[in-house]
Amino acid sequence: MGFFALTYFSEARAIACIMNALACLVNAIACIVNALARFVNAIAYIMNALACLVNAIACIMNALACIVNAMYFATVAATISLSQVKIRHNDLHFT
Repeated sequence: MGFFALTYFSEARAIACIMNALACLVNAIACIVNALARFVNAIAYIMNALACLVNAIACIMNALACIVNAMYFATVAATISLSQVKIRHNDLHFT
């Protein structure tokens, strides 16, 4: 009876060791998946930062376009004003 009990406990220990090894393997796989998730999260943060940078550059370009547009309209307004002054001067000259 002692031999069978020893064999039973040896098999139970072997099964426990196998289960422990499987648990360690599952834990290692979970650690790898966690590391990959953190890596993907870091890439997402980098992409978000790049998107914010591109958005800031677009805002700067929009502001520059507004400045150029305002300068153009100021030039057109000044040209119209000068042409009206010349017409008035010519009108005064001809009268």
